[in-house]
Amino acid sequence: MVSKEFDGAKISGSYMAVVPEDKKQLNMEFFQWYSQTPFFYHQTYISSYGVHIEKMTFDFDTFLQLEMKLPSYEEQTAIAQVLQVADKEIQLLRAKSGKLKEQKKGLMQVLLTGKKRLNQDLQDLKMNRINAVEHNLENPANSESPNPNNNLENPKI
Repeated sequence: MVSKEFDGAKISGSYMAVVPEDKKQLNMEFFQWYSQTPFFYHQTYISSYGVHIEKMTFDFDTFLQLEMKLPSYEEQTAIAQVLQVADKEIQLLRAKSGKLKEQKKGLMQVLLTGKKRLNQDLQDLKMNRINAVEHNLENPANSESPNPNNNLENPKI
């Protein structure tokens, strides 16, 4: 698949450029995702010949004879949009994970060098849990959740 940034670029004769005859039958953004599925890989593999995977030759005519059921253009567009949003969310979560790992590294350094101690914070956390359980036992109707940890704040470090 050629991304938008390389659209219109010159390519080697060893590669083929596939362009749908009717642009309202195949959404190329959907096809970009579809071409990454195990099913598609299998279809291209069985459309190839040769003795070793690195030396196999793809036979486009054989590939075109294989049946591949595709959803309607509208559904392809909707699927592509959902996958793009999911991909963006994954990117954001990875970035957040990286920042949290850096924060953890910094907190560990502060704790391991002895600049901060957790003893009092851990004692406070235990007392908060005990108080929350007692409160829920005394006033079960007023309890929002049976889990006493839901009413606690994170200990401050």
